[in-house]
Amino acid sequence: MTRPAADTFLDRYLARHLPRRRPVEGSWLSLLCLLVGALLCLASGTSTALLPLWVFALALAAGQYAWPMLLGGLILGAAAVPWVMAHGLLPIPEAEHLALTFLAGVAGFGTGGMLRLGQRLREVKVEASLLRQHAKAWTAAPGSRSENLGLDGIRHASCEAGRDLDAIAGHWLDTWQGESAVPAQRALDQARRGQWSRFSGDCGSPSGPPRRREVLLVPVFGAGERVESLLALSRDTSGPGERADGALSELAELLDHLDEALVSLDPQGRIVALNACAERLFGQRQPQLHQQSLWNLCPDMIGSACFEAVRQVLEDRQPRRIQARLDSLSGWFRVAIHPRHEGVSLAFSDISDQVTALQRSQASEARLREIVELLPHVFWVFDLAEQRLTYVSPAFEKIWGLAPEHLYQELGAWLALVHPDDRLAAQGFYKQVLSGCEQAEIEYRSQGASGETLWIRNRAFALKDGERPSGRIVGIAENVTEALSYRDRLHTLSYYDPLSGLPNRRQFARHLELACVQAKRDEHELLVLVITVERIRWIQQCLGPSAKDDLIVQLTQRFTSALGPHGYLARIGSELFGVLLSSDEERGLAQSLIEELLQSLNARFRLQGESIKLSACIGVARFPGDGENAEVLVKNAIATAFALQHAGGGGFQFSHPDQMQQNLDALKLEGELERAVEQGEFVLFYQPKLGLAEQRLCGAEALIRWQHPEHGLVSPLRFVHLLEDSGLIVPAGMWCIDQALAQLATWRRQGVGSFVVAVNVSIRQLQPELVDHVRASLTRHGIEPDSLTLELTESIMHQVNGATATVNALKAMGVRIAVDDFGTGYATLGSLRSFVPDIVKVDKSFLEGMMTDAADLAIVRSVIDMAHALNMTVVAEGVECEEQKAMLEQLNCDQIQGYLLSPPLPPQAFAERFLDRTPTPG
Repeated sequence: MTRPAADTFLDRYLARHLPRRRPVEGSWLSLLCLLVGALLCLASGTSTALLPLWVFALALAAGQYAWPMLLGGLILGAAAVPWVMAHGLLPIPEAEHLALTFLAGVAGFGTGGMLRLGQRLREVKVEASLLRQHAKAWTAAPGSRSENLGLDGIRHASCEAGRDLDAIAGHWLDTWQGESAVPAQRALDQARRGQWSRFSGDCGSPSGPPRRREVLLVPVFGAGERVESLLALSRDTSGPGERADGALSELAELLDHLDEALVSLDPQGRIVALNACAERLFGQRQPQLHQQSLWNLCPDMIGSACFEAVRQVLEDRQPRRIQARLDSLSGWFRVAIHPRHEGVSLAFSDISDQVTALQRSQASEARLREIVELLPHVFWVFDLAEQRLTYVSPAFEKIWGLAPEHLYQELGAWLALVHPDDRLAAQGFYKQVLSGCEQAEIEYRSQGASGETLWIRNRAFALKDGERPSGRIVGIAENVTEALSYRDRLHTLSYYDPLSGLPNRRQFARHLELACVQAKRDEHELLVLVITVERIRWIQQCLGPSAKDDLIVQLTQRFTSALGPHGYLARIGSELFGVLLSSDEERGLAQSLIEELLQSLNARFRLQGESIKLSACIGVARFPGDGENAEVLVKNAIATAFALQHAGGGGFQFSHPDQMQQNLDALKLEGELERAVEQGEFVLFYQPKLGLAEQRLCGAEALIRWQHPEHGLVSPLRFVHLLEDSGLIVPAGMWCIDQALAQLATWRRQGVGSFVVAVNVSIRQLQPELVDHVRASLTRHGIEPDSLTLELTESIMHQVNGATATVNALKAMGVRIAVDDFGTGYATLGSLRSFVPDIVKVDKSFLEGMMTDAADLAIVRSVIDMAHALNMTVVAEGVECEEQKAMLEQLNCDQIQGYLLSPPLPPQAFAERFLDRTPTPG
């Protein structure tokens, strides 16, 4: 068998890179024979000098480098010295000469062999390195594949272009397809027999279609020259023509997947090529369409824009595009026509959906225009390129009374309609529009055709074509005159009291907060006054909401007149007014302004025909001593005013650090009241009543007191209003009635005769349960109903509509009903027409002025005469001197009560002082 070219190539490749050396196989034995002959000559005593020469020759035969020659000379030279010495000193027999000669030959042969073996090992190392580099170059080459096969054809390792091919592990023959399987089997059998073999065939690929490969199978021999495995070396021989055919096939497949119908025509209009989309468009396959005339397939194209465009492209070889409806193809198409070597190519794009959408859009635009023209806002469009308005909706005429053409003729015409004070701002808006702004907005006053002033809000927006500016600005102008008027009204309602027209609590707080900032910067004080007017709520309950509204108006007028040009007056609550004194002049006049405010209430108020007297309490807080912000200042001023009111006084009082602590104490007391009711911590004190006709004791009023376990006896001024506010007045009032009847029963058992006890009843107690409770208590303690008087406090007479049944049931039972504080504005003369009590109690405020004020005296006389005319008993409360008692006797008052007789006393002290004898003051 001819030696493979690969062996020749490898021999030449290795010989080129291995170190050069002379062949030694032919001269080695001859040189060895010369060495043995030289030794024999030496043994016989002749030719001694030849020994070094032959040793040198032997070393030279073992290698071509200097260091083995030097080594051989040194070894044989050193051996010659003892040889000569032994030969001269000792007679050596001839047999021993032969033995020594043999040993020297063996030593020379072994030394030369060792040197030759070392040189060969170095050559093998170089050969291995060269072969590894050759193998790397082969396996990394594009298209190359190296495979190590077992004798059974199973792959043990695969590499293609430097990449492992574990994906195609398995039997090597399985990758050869079709007719290639036979030469592959033949080559495999030949390689198993130890012969190189080669063939070409189609090999399967894990990542694509089969590839044409040229294969070389090389047997790999092991020990004993037996074939142990096979090496399959192959390369991809798919030529450029094949790859080009594949590319054309891929291109054809790509064209078939396009959504455009591609048709190639010859100069006569016959179809020479088309893609799959064109087949679907025309409804026929390519063999049927080939060489058919397009104009026969689509006769409506003849004379159409498409036909004319094809003719022009054939003439001037310039591509064209058209859009047309082709009825033969049932749709709208965009046709791109391009010249080709012989004929033209047409690309049909179906745009039916786009045309339909456009038609719908145009219809929608028409409808939108109709809607826009019906809207009350003015829609306008400005073209930046033309620098003019291109559209103004008809609403312009509705708002301004001018035709839209007024703006088309001259853009600046709308500026002439703008109010002179707003024209500068309008010009700024106009410049923004001209600059193509993203968004702009302005509110300005404009003048209508009839001269009326209009508030206009004009907004502009830049239109975009996708992400790019379209060069157009659209805007909306609307008449906001009514909206701004509503906004102003809403602002007024938000910050001003609609009834009085004064700033409300929110506006007062804003103004005060700004004043605090200013005062802190200027380091000066502020004064905050809070005026609480008593009985406003009760007037509403007595006379109705309209009377209360009238009262608020009158109070506003009086306070405004009292302050004059000074102070900042506001209504900050239903019964509260606030005043801010911030300037140096106002602070200097604070005392006189407060007195003016209080004196403005001296005159009586006329409400629905009634004359009512009111009083007020003023709490004063100072900045920064009583607070450094509006909330704290107002809170402290309110707390001071209410504390003064609950104390039963009037006038004014400055806030002090203990005020908040007193309020906290009040809250604590309110929390302890429930415990007081449950654990019976209340006691009753009794204040006597004197009958002026008999000048003897006729009864007593039971007054509640609180025996606190920690604070001792608590004044009713500190807790009665807390009972009212918390609702505990109901169980506490029930207890007072029962306790007073129990005490009266005790005094009866001690011998007290005719004696009437009076108990105060709150409006909260006028419930149906009160009748049952009173009846049960009277029965339980054995007291006659006419020995009990229930005093109805505050506006009971005007609340009787809701409690008529309760009051009538009590009167029917025989319980006497008294009206307390008569004449103070709640229990009025007019109310007696619908409510007739048994007893009328004249308020002490009339008694105080009765001695010096003729009006007060007349009121007291009128009340007494009126009561007697209605068969009522009159009791004057708060009598503190003999002069008052004497005057009341002259006026025929029935009974008196007050500190002239005695302050309220505990039951035992009251009994010791009044029940053992008949008191006669004076």
